[in-house]
Amino acid sequence: MIALVNGSPKKNGSNSGVLLDFLEKHLAGEEILRFQLNTWNISPEVLDDLTRAERIVFSLPLYVDGLPSHFAQNLLALEGILKPRMVFGIVNCGFYEGSQAKHALGMLKFWAEAQGAIFGAGLGIGAGGGSSQLPEPSVIKQLAQAVLETHATDNFIYYQPPFPRWAYKATAEMGWRYQARQNGLKPRDLDWKFDPKSDNP
Repeated sequence: MIALVNGSPKKNGSNSGVLLDFLEKHLAGEEILRFQLNTWNISPEVLDDLTRAERIVFSLPLYVDGLPSHFAQNLLALEGILKPRMVFGIVNCGFYEGSQAKHALGMLKFWAEAQGAIFGAGLGIGAGGGSSQLPEPSVIKQLAQAVLETHATDNFIYYQPPFPRWAYKATAEMGWRYQARQNGLKPRDLDWKFDPKSDNP
């Protein structure tokens, strides 16, 4: 059994979930269970299902170069209980460079090996914020093959979108300006900086 675990704190519409959707399409014929860990506590039912998984794929967003705090708490709850054969990881980030996920993937690998599991592979997905609008990253199929073959590459694979960094930056800034207007702000408000000496909040 393969467990696909969405570690995003979002209840709906997460990019971590989109990447698992891409992956699941390449795992046809396998028994798949999908889980979402978006709270601080794991239910006994989910714990029981996860302990039966032979392969687990965690998909999560990058938070300050590391794991989201609620997800780290869930990993602690799984310690000593979860002993799958193999663990895989997908970390998406808002940075253009997928290599920004290096440290978060390292944390996940360290945790897996501390449980006596084999860390199969890790994907660092750049421009993760646009996963739902961009084509499927080519490395997803590569990860699926490793999962299906229970093959451990024991390394991290990084992915950048198939267009220039400046284009991604320009698109992201356009999105931020749109969100600012939607929330009653002006584009120049995005340049606001906190002044600790000022009386104004």
